Amino acid sequence: MNVFSRLLNKLSDKELEVLLLIHSSTNLTVQQLEAAADSKGKDLSVPESLGHLINEDLVQVKVFGNDAGALNLSWLGYGVVNWSRQISEPASRPAEPRQGENGEVPPVGRMGACDEYRPISFRPGYCWCLVHRSEHHTSNGLEAAEP
Repeated sequence: MNVFSRLLNKLSDKELEVLLLIHSSTNLTVQQLEAAADSKGKDLSVPESLGHLINEDLVQVKVFGNDAGALNLSWLGYGVVNWSRQISEPASRPAEPRQGENGEVPPVGRMGACDEYRPISFRPGYCWCLVHRSEHHTSNGLEAAEP
């Protein structure tokens, strides 16, 4: 089980919905997040959900001067959102990320493709290493085939 799967399993449905709301709009304030949750007609318990997401290092609050804090996903937050999208697609066994991969930010220190094409369902044609299938080569030097 990968780190994103473990973190996703710790979240309640409300917390996941709040995480997805933050993902859909960058630099939301808490007030904007609460308004977005209200517009969905659901009680997402934003303060409690947000507190847990921050404690799990899935959400970061950035303060600029006297402005209200802007909510953004952390590296782990992007990974959890992307993993939730990956497993929501019908597949017998979804491809998993490796150490340093979150499906949003290229892995630090890696140049080019990894050694095994692992498709991301929410980003068709791309591997978890964020290299397109057409540029991805397997260990035997052949272009990765469509699964």
